[in-house]
Amino acid sequence: MILANESPRFLAIKTPDKALIVLSKLRELPFDHPYVRNEMQGILVGLKEERSLVSSTSWLTLIKEAFTVKSYFPRTFLCIKLMMWSNLTGTKAMTDYSPTIFKTAGLSGSSVSQFATGIYGLSLEDLNELFAQNDIRARFTPSRLTIIEADQD
Repeated sequence: MILANESPRFLAIKTPDKALIVLSKLRELPFDHPYVRNEMQGILVGLKEERSLVSSTSWLTLIKEAFTVKSYFPRTFLCIKLMMWSNLTGTKAMTDYSPTIFKTAGLSGSSVSQFATGIYGLSLEDLNELFAQNDIRARFTPSRLTIIEADQD
């Protein structure tokens, strides 16, 4: 990551010239190539549109919009629900205290403790994601019963 260039979009916010150089390296084309120029122009137009949309809004307006715009509410609720389930499952507490728990269980040494913590963290995070995906699938796909009923008609 240290040797990686900043993204052209990030650089375009402050210094569009550097963004053009990075974009030409990324595309492996000269900076005056039409493809690079066209992409850079698209980035600058997008940034200009974002600035015009955000310049007249406050953070309170954005929060209100997240809860009052009908199409945004399910997304906002899903994000809140994912964070809530993540916290209610005790993932952070178990991750923080798992070295102590594994030490009490008889595992010793820093590498064993770190390995066990990593395995536990991965498995619990995967389990959380599995439940979240299952919930999302249940909400946004037709149920099996509906499909079976449709086949019988």
